[in-house]
Amino acid sequence: MRHKLGRLQKEVLARLYSGAILGLHRDPSHNRWVVRNLVQEWEEEERKSLNRAIASLYESRLVTERHNADETVTLVLSDKGHGYALTANLDEMEIPKPKHWDEKWRVVLSDIPEKRKATRDALREHLKQLDFIEFQKSVWVHAYDCRTQVEFLIEFYGVKRYVRYGLLEHIDNDLHLREQFDLI
Repeated sequence: MRHKLGRLQKEVLARLYSGAILGLHRDPSHNRWVVRNLVQEWEEEERKSLNRAIASLYESRLVTERHNADETVTLVLSDKGHGYALTANLDEMEIPKPKHWDEKWRVVLSDIPEKRKATRDALREHLKQLDFIEFQKSVWVHAYDCRTQVEFLIEFYGVKRYVRYGLLEHIDNDLHLREQFDLI
């Protein structure tokens, strides 16, 4: 049965998924130091919530601990937590619009075989949700930096061998694309 994850739990899982390591010490005062330095952007009142979120993730077996020789404990994603992190990130994924466009096009090319049609269709729907424009069949274009999101989708759907990502400085006759992204 899936647990409903709160915002902080999702953030912790996302950070662990992206390679961040939460090292916790047996001494609670040291844990507060680690958490404070890791998540400086979180407000003071959220630190207690963060500690509760981490405890809840541990109790739900979404993270495991690894005991280190220096008496610290490192939190790592369990297999179950890995799945939760992927799903949580997928549900909330978006591509931020910068103040100024760098005049480069991000292109996703795919050639996913027919036997994986369901995966191909799901990837196509996610690209549409992220406001990609289908430039040609299986060629998707976006105006803003989205490499991280595309790499995440490729990993999530397991289509690394079928999908390519590129950056173009020029596409002839890109007026339609500029209109779609309000760049005119």
